[in-house]
Amino acid sequence: MPRPKSRCRGGRVTPKGTRPGDRNGDTACGRPTPEEVLLWAATQNFGECDGVDMVERTASAMLTRFRPLPYDEEPILDAGRVLTAARTHPDRTAAAQVAAALGAYGPPGHRERARSLAARLISGGAPEPEWVGALGDVEPRRAVVMADGWDEERILWIDFARPDGEVRGIGMRVNAIEAGYACGFLYGPAIAEVWAAVEAKVGATVREIGLSDARAMAVWGLELRDMAGFGRDHDDDGDELDLGLVNDEELRALFDQRVGLLPGGGAPPFDGPLTEDEFDDLCDEFLDSRWFSVPGPGEWLDADVWLGVDETRWLAHWLVNNVCEFAEAWCDSDPLRWSPARAGMYLEQWIPERVVCHDGVHDAVEAVFPLWLRFAAERRGLADDLLEQNLAAARKSFSAMRANSADPAKRSVATNILTGLVADGVNLRDEAVVQAWIDGHNASLATSAASAA
Repeated sequence: MPRPKSRCRGGRVTPKGTRPGDRNGDTACGRPTPEEVLLWAATQNFGECDGVDMVERTASAMLTRFRPLPYDEEPILDAGRVLTAARTHPDRTAAAQVAAALGAYGPPGHRERARSLAARLISGGAPEPEWVGALGDVEPRRAVVMADGWDEERILWIDFARPDGEVRGIGMRVNAIEAGYACGFLYGPAIAEVWAAVEAKVGATVREIGLSDARAMAVWGLELRDMAGFGRDHDDDGDELDLGLVNDEELRALFDQRVGLLPGGGAPPFDGPLTEDEFDDLCDEFLDSRWFSVPGPGEWLDADVWLGVDETRWLAHWLVNNVCEFAEAWCDSDPLRWSPARAGMYLEQWIPERVVCHDGVHDAVEAVFPLWLRFAAERRGLADDLLEQNLAAARKSFSAMRANSADPAKRSVATNILTGLVADGVNLRDEAVVQAWIDGHNASLATSAASAA
């Protein structure tokens, strides 16, 4: 599935001396250790904060160094070593601040030790920051999902109340088109304020969900994010990338703590792939629907392509199978959920990359896919104006589908190989002939590579 692009840019709150990837040597080389850098910077970082909100953002951002970025690497800092350094650090206030931050948002296995250290430092005379008691001390109250008319672009928003009664919310994007990846972390006002702003937007909807379902949705998205390695701020050559990802990651520690306070037992946000029986039932329902009518002699479908009865039904079955594969591999496994963006992705990316195409295949897609969009809209109860936008997006993408299918760079390796086999008239059922063609293809690639070198 494709990695989602970050849509959360905006102001950075990375504390001084805490940027991920900045390793600072050790005292044996005459330089401070990363633990010492963190501790020396704490007083200034927290001193610049205006209110608990900024303190929580700063504490969460500081703890990016305790998470591996990218996720297949070791974290820059170890919480145990930082707490050990904090015990003897000369700036007792800074040590207490760092310990308090780790106690609220640090790695779960170190939080109790961090809270105990913060309490000892404060009882031993370290000035107590005003925010120590408020950091991370919240209770979940309610959750909503805000979505566009297609229920594609979604924001999960969850309210948490502080002991003084103030309610603050966290939000994350969990878009269906991205299989529910968590991205675009947000921290701000309560749901009541956000709800009013969203309802003013045409086509936007807000629905209340249970706190356990909110946890299931958040955990689903965060796990997908981690599996994809989302959040890295360097490319494969080690050069920094300015993608807004680190700013996104700076709220991750706060989000992990908040999500951990929600009750478990919720339902997953998306259904799994269709079973074989469900797929067969869906195909039969489509073929028997009012939207799918087999053309007689001289009759035409949407794309002005005439097809016979048997061929039309076979191609319709093929297309349903193909859209199900697309939905499972790249989206949320729902072949009935369509939006302009999803229709464009299917036609302009999936078809060229995954399908061995010729004019007949393209004609079939142009003929049957609009019928599927109508059928899916009826099944989901999609508004007519939103369906028309889906159909317009499909028509706009048909030419790009054909152009991209003709470009080997747009196709997967497997699709390029199959395209070559078909173009050369190879009998795909003859394994020996197919293998001989592949061996010759590989030898040709090796020769080309050697010449280029």
